[in-house]
Amino acid sequence: MSKSTFGYGSLILPTSVIARFDDDIGPAKPIYDEGKTLGDEGLLRDEAVEAWKNEKEKDDGIEMVPVKIPGFRRNYTLEKYGGTMLEGESGDRDDFINGVVIRGLTDEQYEGIASTENYGSEEVPPEEIESYVDGLEIDEPVTLYTESVDDRSDYFTSRTRQPTYHARILKGIEMLGEMYGEEVAQEFLDDFEENTYENPVPGNSFSEETPEDDRRELRSELMNTVRAQDRSIQGFKNLIEGIDQDYQQAR
Repeated sequence: MSKSTFGYGSLILPTSVIARFDDDIGPAKPIYDEGKTLGDEGLLRDEAVEAWKNEKEKDDGIEMVPVKIPGFRRNYTLEKYGGTMLEGESGDRDDFINGVVIRGLTDEQYEGIASTENYGSEEVPPEEIESYVDGLEIDEPVTLYTESVDDRSDYFTSRTRQPTYHARILKGIEMLGEMYGEEVAQEFLDDFEENTYENPVPGNSFSEETPEDDRRELRSELMNTVRAQDRSIQGFKNLIEGIDQDYQQAR
């Protein structure tokens, strides 16, 4: 019997899924060390691209279904590779995480993914999962990995999102467009940017004595969405470019 799991970060990227259990695919760390970003050659490992191509040709291969799951929130708070990666937590009723249900996994493949996800986990019943694709409904529980269980996780961090990690997620969303059409991919991207959070001012905003529940509430109040953060960064770049142009004209 096949198994299903849920990916809301790098597991949105099909080649990252395959790499979790294919020993012939090398590590991703060199990609991060080289600072690859969206559009760069080498953002995806050639071996992983070929392995995913072969997987899609199988009659009983892995299927990745874009969905949303209510009641969870996703934050850039897990420190790794000089930046932060995503982790989830229980949220308010109006919160949701979107990602992909990865189904058709063998026991070995499922365990290969689980062994790389150093998080807590929850089982989500199928009736709580909403598919982006008509006719592709989820009819079995899936595993959702939540907060990190090691010391890398924190309520606030001195680092911003890891750019290569973020670029690989965006590439995964592009690949959803190849599978299900640009309209699905755009809706998915819009939801991702509006429902993924990042701390705009790195650093702790509470003392060690602050209760955990208060830290959660404080973090929720201070974090920006990825979309708001991107707009702020672009606005700052435009401001600097404008100042530079004015300076050049005044010389």
